[in-house]
Amino acid sequence: MQTYFSLDIKGISLELISMNVTGPKLFQVFTMVDGKKKRFHMQGKDAENLAFVHPHDCPDFLLNLQDEIITKIIDRNKAD
Repeated sequence: MQTYFSLDIKGISLELISMNVTGPKLFQVFTMVDGKKKRFHMQGKDAENLAFVHPHDCPDFLLNLQDEIITKIIDRNKAD
């Protein structure tokens, strides 16, 4: 499994770092918010169950991309 990769979804650039090399269970997600690079976390027991940790701290645009981010992670995991 690749531990660092970038995604572009609907014109929003994301950098993801897997924090669990045995499977897609915990990610740091970096994106620009108000001109600054911010870090958020996604966690789940597997890729299908990932969700943002502390969603109240995530900007709405990022929460709206959650399902698409999960789909991209699943697709990447299948390709590896």
